[in-house]
Amino acid sequence: MRKGEDPSFTLHRTLILALQDHGVEISQLLEEADISLQAMEDFTYRIPYEQFERLFHDTIEKTGNPAFALHMGAVIRPEAFGLFGYTALSCSTYGECLQTMVRYKKLIDFEIVHLSKQGSTHFVQFIPYNPLSSIVPLLVEANFAFFLCFGRWATHQSFSPLSAEFQYALPEHVSEYERIFQCSLSFNQPHNILSFSEEVWQMPLVSNNLLLKPLVFQQADQLLAQIDPGGRISDQVTHWLLSTDQIPLFTLEAVAEKLNMSPRSLQRHLTEEGVLFRDLVSDARKRRALNYLKLTKLTVAEIAFLLGFSQVSSFHRSFKRWTGMTVGEWRAS
Repeated sequence: MRKGEDPSFTLHRTLILALQDHGVEISQLLEEADISLQAMEDFTYRIPYEQFERLFHDTIEKTGNPAFALHMGAVIRPEAFGLFGYTALSCSTYGECLQTMVRYKKLIDFEIVHLSKQGSTHFVQFIPYNPLSSIVPLLVEANFAFFLCFGRWATHQSFSPLSAEFQYALPEHVSEYERIFQCSLSFNQPHNILSFSEEVWQMPLVSNNLLLKPLVFQQADQLLAQIDPGGRISDQVTHWLLSTDQIPLFTLEAVAEKLNMSPRSLQRHLTEEGVLFRDLVSDARKRRALNYLKLTKLTVAEIAFLLGFSQVSSFHRSFKRWTGMTVGEWRAS
């Protein structure tokens, strides 16, 4: 995705499949979203973010089911995503499958999923592309339910995460969270995170096709190169800045180390892309601040600390520069 372009999605197709399962008439829904039924047959057909938001909202309204996103994610199978899905099905273990989904996620959308490990615990973090979007909780529900329920289906094992954390408030349909995730649930948290044990991470996929793997990965790499040619270094920097908990390490040297390059090399790449490192840091802090303010009940002091500000007053000044408003004015708007 080039700088200044809007993200696009193929996830709309899974919405339509789920609507059909709910017995909802889709022709009017597609017409209102300005999507042709013929286009739905094309796995590569993509729609803009705003159109996707409208389609998701209309879907919840048509079904009358506030837990629709959870239910959709729980029943989606990878083949609904075309090539993206077949790369996942060709993996040997559940952990490798999640790593492959992260690698090729831009084939279906531009939301960020970050994987990390601490000790023997693996973490899957969902970072919304647009933290101010009203469908962020729906996207988290759909993605987390898909990651988990697909894993259960593909491994033929009824495992559960160690825990599940969500940035937003406790939803009315929390009983569905309990039924699907079957683990400790926490809301109003700094991040959206599923955690898994090493045993679960290494579970073998029953449906893996190792003979097919080289072919589908080659095709996926070719398609990914068309969607996101060049693999911009600035995008990699932004990904790390949005996913790390090491806010005090928002330095050129620290990021360069994480990307396995020298600070001089990183600076050269950013210069070639016409991007300033300090602007990437500022934008990441802004996006995370807005995310915290919209989706959590964290205090301003807590948010300032999480973003690496030494004083709350410094955060207030930065927020006013980012938005043109004070925190109080923004929350009231």
